[in-house]
Amino acid sequence: MEAVTLLTVEEAAQQLRVSPDTIRRFLRDKKLRGVRVGGQWRIPKDAVQGVFGQFEFGETVESEAFFDRHPHFFSAFERLMVLVNKCFGRPLPKLYYGPEYILFSLGESCREDFLEILFLSVNAHGCGASKLLRGLYERAVALAYMVKEPAKTDRFAKFAAVQEHKALNEALKIAT
Repeated sequence: MEAVTLLTVEEAAQQLRVSPDTIRRFLRDKKLRGVRVGGQWRIPKDAVQGVFGQFEFGETVESEAFFDRHPHFFSAFERLMVLVNKCFGRPLPKLYYGPEYILFSLGESCREDFLEILFLSVNAHGCGASKLLRGLYERAVALAYMVKEPAKTDRFAKFAAVQEHKALNEALKIAT
């Protein structure tokens, strides 16, 4: 049986770059697993590593410098991720290819692109991040438009299918 490494509230806060009060709030709201030992909270190390889901920034010199320059980043990131995951960090309830699926897929794509841009930026790869930014912007604008005009969602799907058909035809011409 493997020994479980337990962290204090202060150690968990330091790892996540949040205040000890935020860790206590996570424990109270059951966003973080922990046990009381002698009146003090102890948090399993694997629970701390899972607070932000599967997303990690890495431990590079560049990322450390970023976090030193932006000490409140993690608390803002945590609030943003709660909101974004509430909307898109879930599977679609059923297999469905109508307007809801298209909007959900565009939103999930925006979420993934945003996290990739953030990861690249934190690790000092701003040029790579800026290359992803245009696609994110275009998807976000299309998503916002279709949310306001749901009838246009079908037209968007048909346009995408026509573009895929054209691309396949061009690929066939090259391959044959």
